[in-house]
Amino acid sequence: MVSLFVVWFLACGGASAGIRVLSKSAYIVIVLAVLYTAILFTLACFIGNVRDSMGLFFSPRYKLLLSVESWIVAAGHALSALNSFFN
Repeated sequence: MVSLFVVWFLACGGASAGIRVLSKSAYIVIVLAVLYTAILFTLACFIGNVRDSMGLFFSPRYKLLLSVESWIVAAGHALSALNSFFN
């Protein structure tokens, strides 16, 4: 959560100072975002059973595309996401 505030603070501070400062702060914001993403991904790889879950994600079962139930669930998720967006 702290990292989010740091990135937003740098972005908002750079935006209020002008385009030259904004271009300099963009480098910092991008580097911090990539760094925090790499840290989060590294930590997530060593927690519990994440490796098996990622294995399932990156080796999909294409037979499930023919399943009507999975399409109904997917449509429900899409409509739920749209409903929360428009409320």
